[in-house]
Amino acid sequence: MIQLIQVDGTVVNLSQSPQFVEHYLKPSAGAEYIIKQEINTGGCYDELLSTVPDDGVIIDIGSNVGLWSIYMGAKKRKFFCVEPYEPHNMVARELFKILGFDATIFHGVIYSRGDLLRLFVEPQGTHANRVGGDGTHLVSSITLGNLMKINDIDSVDLLKMDCEG
Repeated sequence: MIQLIQVDGTVVNLSQSPQFVEHYLKPSAGAEYIIKQEINTGGCYDELLSTVPDDGVIIDIGSNVGLWSIYMGAKKRKFFCVEPYEPHNMVARELFKILGFDATIFHGVIYSRGDLLRLFVEPQGTHANRVGGDGTHLVSSITLGNLMKINDIDSVDLLKMDCEG
């Protein structure tokens, strides 16, 4: 069983999601393993989390398959996840649905303007995907301000960014 322990100590069974299990067990899924270890073993976000209100707004830029948001989501926080790689979004949507987790997912990137950009996807497709260069996938972009505007976000309590340029 693959488990994640949320910030409030709640144990979440990620194995309920067939897509997550398939994704997590790939030899190239190192990023997800590291994220899970940082959260569950290192506790490296715990002090930061104490500053976020229970009903706070969190934007997760570079949300991957949503593990960090699930960890943070033990309370009634509002989550907005931004991820350019659609297979990651598919896994996140399935996990969120199974776990009853409420989050808005934007398939795209935060950029200086709204546009269509080229996304370079690493051969394994699991991490370090980046905008620019010889990217073969087209992805939508939005400014942080416009993301906030269309989602009626007045202020953000925590902005997490794990993204490549």
